[in-house]
Amino acid sequence: MCVGDGGDFMRKRQQILLRKLLLANGQVALVQNLAKELDCSEKTIRNDLQIVESFLEEQSNGQLIRKPGVGVSIEISDYEKQEVLSLIQSENNAAKRSVLDVTEQKEILYQLLIHENVSIQQLTDRYFVSHTTIKKVIDEIDAWLRTINVQVKTKQKVGIVVEAAEKDIRIAIQHIDYYKEKKGSPSFSFVYQQVHEHERRALDQSFLTFIRDYQIPLTDESIKNLKTYMIVMMKRLKTNHMVEISEDHLAFITKKQEFQWIEKLVEDLEEIFLIKVPEHERVYLTMQFLGAKFQDRHGDVSHFDADVDQQAEWLTDVLTKRLSVLALMPFGHDETLKEGLKVHLYSVINRLKYELPVQNPLASDIKQMYPFMFDALITVLQDVEEELPYQIPEDEVAFLTLHYQASVERIRGERQFNKKIVIVCHMGIGVSEILRSKIAASFHATDIVATLPQNKLELFLKEQSVDLIVSTMPLEDEKIRHVMITPLFNEHDKNKLRNALLGKSEGTSDSVLRSYIKDDYIFLDLAIEHRFELIEKLSERLVHDGLVEEDYGHQALIRERAAATAIGGGIAIPHGDPDLVKESAIVIATLKEPITWGTETVSLIFFLVLKQESSDKRRKLFHQLSRLAGNPEKVAKLTGVTDVDNFLDLID
Repeated sequence: MCVGDGGDFMRKRQQILLRKLLLANGQVALVQNLAKELDCSEKTIRNDLQIVESFLEEQSNGQLIRKPGVGVSIEISDYEKQEVLSLIQSENNAAKRSVLDVTEQKEILYQLLIHENVSIQQLTDRYFVSHTTIKKVIDEIDAWLRTINVQVKTKQKVGIVVEAAEKDIRIAIQHIDYYKEKKGSPSFSFVYQQVHEHERRALDQSFLTFIRDYQIPLTDESIKNLKTYMIVMMKRLKTNHMVEISEDHLAFITKKQEFQWIEKLVEDLEEIFLIKVPEHERVYLTMQFLGAKFQDRHGDVSHFDADVDQQAEWLTDVLTKRLSVLALMPFGHDETLKEGLKVHLYSVINRLKYELPVQNPLASDIKQMYPFMFDALITVLQDVEEELPYQIPEDEVAFLTLHYQASVERIRGERQFNKKIVIVCHMGIGVSEILRSKIAASFHATDIVATLPQNKLELFLKEQSVDLIVSTMPLEDEKIRHVMITPLFNEHDKNKLRNALLGKSEGTSDSVLRSYIKDDYIFLDLAIEHRFELIEKLSERLVHDGLVEEDYGHQALIRERAAATAIGGGIAIPHGDPDLVKESAIVIATLKEPITWGTETVSLIFFLVLKQESSDKRRKLFHQLSRLAGNPEKVAKLTGVTDVDNFLDLID
């Protein structure tokens, strides 16, 4: 069989291209998508299509159909299709592929979930690979599906089957795009390509009309997710698989205005996909809609659930007030934050209410980049856990982290050009005013709100909010950031003040992290199998040495179960209740072999045993740990040493 003159690589790619088009069963494929899947240019695909067309003409009556502006497909009888596939396979039997690309693995995953069973032989014949290769792929698929409560099993005389509740199977199909996708939201929707072009176009138009008619401000992400779910729903209905809804939910949802809207949308869906949609399915689709994300709350808000809206407002208020204290940030003054949070939490509560999942592909990155804010949110949510109607999962907490971190950036941006400072001078009014003039002349982007003696500072701070205290004498126990200068305000003083305004540390070169580390609490090369075991052992030592109360380890385990404290880069930062700490310290452990820590693997642990430290100091500590997590080379060196002195040298 002559498939082309481009050598082995070209011949193999052309065969894969031909196989993809044959297995598409007449559906149109976009040239740009084929180029992406085969990792080549669109021009190369067009050249390959000429070879494919010639081969089809020689070996069958099949035709390559080109539709300008639409894509390509193959028209061929089922019998000839199998003949051509067998012909390609016979050419490849001598050297079967040992791996399947991600798109092919997604195809297998999709077939399993839609049809719920398939034989290994069918898959080896279809993809021209060995049984061993297919079994390896199935194992990887099984590991991924288990995180969504779906199991893959092999049964004699049946083949590979999936076992799960219908809702979980649909969740898995909806999330196929995320299979083996490391970061971000995939731009290419696999499920969306599993329906005919005319069905996609009709669905797009129908849904666009739906959101325009009812003026629904859905986010782009929610529009994509809802359309994907509708395709999944119709596919499952065509194989006689339906969801069951509780009588309580059925009675509640059918009375809502949104259900009436969905009824009209479903009429279009039935016409597009030629299948009836039962009431339970309509209710579940309404629940999906209620859990969607909205862009804003301007205009007509009559369709919002008043009870859920009240819960969202309450939670926004609680989180914002408590985080303002923990982070020393005036979040309550940020109207953009409050508006965005209410909209977001409205959707969150609905998702939890109707047990709808959310996947945050950036959760691990968010935890690594903003560990302080993420941990602060977890702490606050634990404190109000009994008052919450639902437990908020880690992926949702990561989304909330972004809202508050964005507020931090807004607040810092406003302050950058208008830092409020107060001057504390112990040498009288004359020197105070000279110092004020010098600072004002050197730092134009500051607002000097007052110059006063130390004995009036406490009362002043109760009535005024400032970013920085500039003092000519040491200040004790001040929670607000402060810098000490001389009354003469020389060049050295200018540099100190400049660094303070920029948020840079002054004084010793030791990091906040290093200041908490003690030689006696560094444990290297430990043989540990589970994170809970490690936390318990370290806690026992701390209790024995009198650094913490007896319940500290238990509280650390509770915190760990709420959300794993891995922050990426092979690092975890477990910690318990600060009120149970007698003496602050950071306990360090490295492991002989990495262990599973939530969804990550970890080999370097910083067990944070900290009293109620100032938020500024705690934020710096988390920032340093986050930077370390982003330095895999240094983490590898730290976990590779077995001597405490060498470890400390590397930390420094």
